Formats: sequence, structure tokens, C-alpha cells
Amino acid sequence: MNAPTFFFLYVLPFVIAAAGWIAVLLNERSARRKIRVRSGK
Repeated sequence: MNAPTFFFLYVLPFVIAAAGWIAVLLNERSARRKIRVRSGK
């Protein structure tokens, strides 16, 4: 197995985890904004 493939397989899980965390943070921010808008009205 060559180096680029090994590096890709080693980094891929971390990239997926980072994307998951970013999605969760964006969902929390959007939910908080919606709650603030509803409470403001």
C-alpha cells in the first residue's frame, strides 16, 4: 500500500468527524436563532 493511500485512509475518519461536529454546531446555532426569533415575537 502506497503512502498517499495510507495517508488518505488515516485522515478520512478525522475529516468525517470534523464535518459531523461542524454540522451539529451549525444546527445548534440555527435552533438558537429560531428560538430567539420566536421568543422575540
